Amino acid sequence: MKSPVSPSFLMAWASALAVFALGAPLAHAADPASPQLDPSAFIAPVLTLDQSASQPAPSESTPAKSTELRLFPDPTAKGPPLPFHTIEGYGGGAITPIAYLVNGGGKNTVFGLPAVAFSYVNAGSKDLEAFTISETLFNRLELSYGADRFGVGGLRGALISATEKDIGTEVWLHNFNARLAVLDEGSFSQDWLPAVTVGAHLKYNPDINRINTQLGGALGSIGYRHNTGEDFTLTVSKTIPKVFDRPLIVSAGVRASEAADLGILGFSDKWSATFEGNIV
Repeated sequence: MKSPVSPSFLMAWASALAVFALGAPLAHAADPASPQLDPSAFIAPVLTLDQSASQPAPSESTPAKSTELRLFPDPTAKGPPLPFHTIEGYGGGAITPIAYLVNGGGKNTVFGLPAVAFSYVNAGSKDLEAFTISETLFNRLELSYGADRFGVGGLRGALISATEKDIGTEVWLHNFNARLAVLDEGSFSQDWLPAVTVGAHLKYNPDINRINTQLGGALGSIGYRHNTGEDFTLTVSKTIPKVFDRPLIVSAGVRASEAADLGILGFSDKWSATFEGNIV
């Protein structure tokens, strides 16, 4: 059996996700001699990087590049409508990712706006609820968490009738995700280039060992004997500006995983590769 998720990993991940809430006060406290800021500076504080010693003065014919690094996005700027959260917490739709990061904040921005979502799926007597949160740093690294609750519905009664085994009413799955944007769409002045993102996903199912015991080791006998597992994803997305006068986002990718049914039925020692994609 794999060891459960270590407390040190969870603390490190949670600290990275929570640092956006502390960034602005710490940035101002670091320089007690800084001049007074107008109130708008507390909404979108700016760190100015002095590069005059290393950069030549711009000529009249060459515009100067911006050297301002914002802690938070401009509050007057409108954020992108997509992507949403998947039920596992990262950017995408439903259960498949999109290469664009959630609320990146734009260039020269340290902390994008945090995103929180709740999803509900009803499937007859069964149901799924997903509670998700994400934060994007430097418009490049997306950290997210998703808690999924799967209600087993009538499956519990059917198993009790058939085997006299009670698996309970629900299964929880915790997802810890980190995604890195390795290529921006249209990089190198090539409009045809898509956005490319890689991701690592740690999953923890606290209920599967109990269920496997209740079923007499049935899940373990077919290889799903672990309560933790990992996924690795590679996602490519491209926006087609006008399809019937509306933008169309096409995404495709591959996932390497140890999970059975996203991890709801546990994890094995064998890796499998799955193609995934969506059109929004």
